[in-house]
Amino acid sequence: MFIKEIMNNNSVFCTEETSLTKVYELMSQNDCDYVTVVESRAHGIPIGVVTEHDICYQILGRGRNPRDMSAANAMNTNIVKMPESSDLDDCLNLMKIKKASRVFIVDENGRLCGTLSRDELEKTKTEPTSDEFFTTAQSFAYPTPGVNRIF
Repeated sequence: MFIKEIMNNNSVFCTEETSLTKVYELMSQNDCDYVTVVESRAHGIPIGVVTEHDICYQILGRGRNPRDMSAANAMNTNIVKMPESSDLDDCLNLMKIKKASRVFIVDENGRLCGTLSRDELEKTKTEPTSDEFFTTAQSFAYPTPGVNRIF
């Protein structure tokens, strides 16, 4: 099975300049816990991610005012990208090695075309693709907070 068959192709994204208030609005409106940060709307190349955790703990938890900040101030640039033609087992292995909670799926030009998260993998459990699928999907660890994530 290829990741493009099960990826979420309705990715919510913003640019580095997007205010954190708007990022949180996007999360609320789309019932998601992260927003992909792209280089520009025209190019759509993923360069980072802002999660609810980033806003709550990295910004609010440090007493910083999110109304004065943009996605660039809170985004994690340590993201995992894979081509949409990749095999699901390869994706699962990379997620496990990198301890990634999500993978950003890109086309041949490096543009965002979808995402695949642990939550989305959980939804596919009715049709496992290999004997190791359940073990691999359940063994992901939450990524440790990155260094220099706040500017």
